[in-house]
Amino acid sequence: MRQEIGHCIHTVKRVWTGICGDTAIMMNTTSETVEHLQSRAPAFSASDFAYLQEHMDSEELFPEVSDPIRRSQITTSLLAIGEMIPTLWTLLRDIRYFKQPARALQALLPPRPRKSQGRKSQGKKKETPRQRFLSHFTQQDPSGSMVEVQTSASNFTTVPLNGMDAFEVSYQQLWLCCCRIAKVRNPYGSLQLATLASRLGFSNSAIERELRRDPAHTIVQNAAIEVFSVLRPNEAFVFDVNHARPAVTSLKTYFNDILGTPVTVETPFITVAGAGEPLTLRCGRGSTDFQDLSHLFIGKIHAPMMGYHTSGKELSSFFVKRSRHLTFFRALDFNMNRSDMSTAPAEAIRPVQISVPPSQPTSLTTPGEEVVPETAYRHHDRAGSVVRFIQDATIQEVPYEKESVSNQARGYANDGKSLSLIDGGNFLWQACFDILVRTGQSTVIVSNATRVLGKRGRDQYEEDSRIE
Repeated sequence: MRQEIGHCIHTVKRVWTGICGDTAIMMNTTSETVEHLQSRAPAFSASDFAYLQEHMDSEELFPEVSDPIRRSQITTSLLAIGEMIPTLWTLLRDIRYFKQPARALQALLPPRPRKSQGRKSQGKKKETPRQRFLSHFTQQDPSGSMVEVQTSASNFTTVPLNGMDAFEVSYQQLWLCCCRIAKVRNPYGSLQLATLASRLGFSNSAIERELRRDPAHTIVQNAAIEVFSVLRPNEAFVFDVNHARPAVTSLKTYFNDILGTPVTVETPFITVAGAGEPLTLRCGRGSTDFQDLSHLFIGKIHAPMMGYHTSGKELSSFFVKRSRHLTFFRALDFNMNRSDMSTAPAEAIRPVQISVPPSQPTSLTTPGEEVVPETAYRHHDRAGSVVRFIQDATIQEVPYEKESVSNQARGYANDGKSLSLIDGGNFLWQACFDILVRTGQSTVIVSNATRVLGKRGRDQYEEDSRIE
């Protein structure tokens, strides 16, 4: 995982540079601040948002930064982070999570050739698994414009590459398959992985060997050995293939009948009601590793945030797995039809294209925000345009200029209101105009806030009438 770890370290640096905005501040950040921030996603978790805002107000976070303007800039950047904040500690923990999938992936590579006893190559680095898989990869589409994508264990679709690397798309699919089968290792998992690899264009002796194996035969043989070791202990037992063939055939028929039923492909939730995924389970191995296995497919992992379901204001276990994958692997721009992913209900958030500079957070979405009826929200020409502030059924329009937008946003904030984009993402009133410019939007959602800052940073709380 050398390249994957390198990508993770780059992600750590990118996120922290985006928060601090200054290398000097980043290098001098205290270990306590790092510990408070790691694995939090304030733009999606209401509790993370409130926690970090409170500790920024009390100056427990970034105590080395005393300038009020600089602290305000850090607060704005921090609270807009739409991914789990990684650290080197979470990196080490997540490497443990990937150890089991890595062993499953390694089984698809042939043994390395033995070194000759004569002259050894000098300075030749050992090839990584990624490099070895690349040498066994042949692109399926001769035109190089399409790539095959697995949407469920038995279903596939073809999507345009749109500048994506076919090997990267295929290699990440192998990793996701390994994450699905590694938790319950059996011969069918190995066959599924080998079949996927062959279909995606990978070919070598190890893959061919796995494809020739009969999982049903192995399961029946192992079951027979286990039974006889109990019923006739200490006696030699030889598995008779011909005698067991009816049982193997019957098992295959049984599996085929069950697996022949249509697969229901659902859209995962990125937020849930209640406590959500706790901090202790947001990195490394955890008790929720078995959850979301049906969602670990590349189209779901790389879907835009606005394409997922939300049912609360806290992170789901899928959000954690998605963030972990994107921390270690390159983000891919899929242009998949929604029907390839699921039949999304009407309450799902509508996709909205957001263009954000690489140094800025890629999403500002937070859970639990009400979806506003579709209208002309996208802003194109700023001259003569307006910004809409929508509160329940009331729409307030102001000129698309910083002073007017900031004054209006400040008025709502003084009334204890929460501000967010149409697709979610709470932010401070000071950042309202900049976020609209950065995302190309012209609509602000005004709602009742669960937390209102009083004088001198004291916390006042009021119940959101929309939360049951």
